[in-house]
Formats: sequence, C-alpha cells, structure tokens
Amino acid sequence: MAPGNDEDDTNEQIAIGDYSQEAVGLKVHLLSDVSLIPHKGIMYCLDTKRIAGMVQPTNSDPRLAPPGKHLLISHQVIQSNDVEEERELALADLRMMFGETFEKHCRVLTMSTYRGEWPVNRIAQGADVTPETSVQGLYMVGDAVKPSGYLMVEGVAQSVNLFLDLLDSSDDENVARHAGPVSRHPRNVTPPPSRFNAIRWLWEAPGNSQ
Repeated sequence: MAPGNDEDDTNEQIAIGDYSQEAVGLKVHLLSDVSLIPHKGIMYCLDTKRIAGMVQPTNSDPRLAPPGKHLLISHQVIQSNDVEEERELALADLRMMFGETFEKHCRVLTMSTYRGEWPVNRIAQGADVTPETSVQGLYMVGDAVKPSGYLMVEGVAQSVNLFLDLLDSSDDENVARHAGPVSRHPRNVTPPPSRFNAIRWLWEAPGNSQ
C-alpha cells in the first residue's frame, strides 16, 4: 500500500473493520429419545452458568431427526479463552436442567464454537453499526447492522430492509430536488414486537399461567 494513498487506506479499513465487540458463542446439538421442550419457541435458561437458551426444532419440522427422536440446540456466550472449559460448563448446565433424562435419553451430536473469523455476530447485540460507509454508494447489511429490537436471522433480514429504506429515501430526495415534493415510500423495516409481549409470553408459558 503506497503511503498517503487515501483510497487504499479506506479499502483496508473496510476490509478489516472493527470487530472488537464481536459476539462469540458455543452451540450444542443434541439428539433425544424424549421431547424436552413443549413449544416451538426459545426456552430461556435463567439458572445456568453458560447456556442462555435452547430450542427443539423438531417441534416445527419432525424431519430434522429420525422418527421418534428430537433435535435440540443450545446456545451460550463464550466467556473465556478456554474452549474445553466452556464445553464442560455447557454439559454441566444440561445435566442440571434435565437431570437423569439427559444421561439416559440424550446424545451429543456436535459442539461448535463461533469466534474469530466466524463469530456468532460480527458485533455484539445492541452495538450494531449503521449501514452507511465512508465510500459513496457502498452500504452494509448483515448481522452487524441489525435495526434496534431484532436479533439473529430476523435481524439480518431487517438489515436488508433498512438498506432499502435508505435507498428509497435517497431516491425521494433526488426526485424532490428536480421535480418537487413526492409521496414517501412505505417503510420496509417491520417494527419489532412490543416488549410487553415478552412479559405475556413468560406469563403464559407452561406452568406459569395457573
């Protein structure tokens, strides 16, 4: 890279990025002989040392496991550089949550870590950046550009809608500059669910509503 070349400096900055706040995590895939989660949503884990949530995807699509079996996936944040310790803490959480059922009916299929070049998210939840860059006409989408209130796959999809909103806004400004006021495009970003829904979901969860 030639000294004083601003274009090269910009390209290097875009390529490298600032991922000091990347979200790193560990995922465990389980195969179980019995159903452990009675719904299609996320089971949040509050008394664990590492696992934050679990899902049982076969509740939505039984084809994800052999007949009579159930696929479960746990998610956790990696809090140290000792991956082996993080794995042991995950297994300890599973034993604590499910007791003898885990030992008798569950089999660990895979344990995967997401960090370095392939983190869970390029930036930790809540610290997302804006789609605009210092290069004219270059915008970002993805798991580091999620609109407020979104996470994971839904957040990535909404980051594309956020870019479309910016594109529509730019088009409207160009038209207005040459032809006067124009009608605004409808927003592509879908408003996130109300936070009160989380309270309602917890209240109506099995065992809590009686």
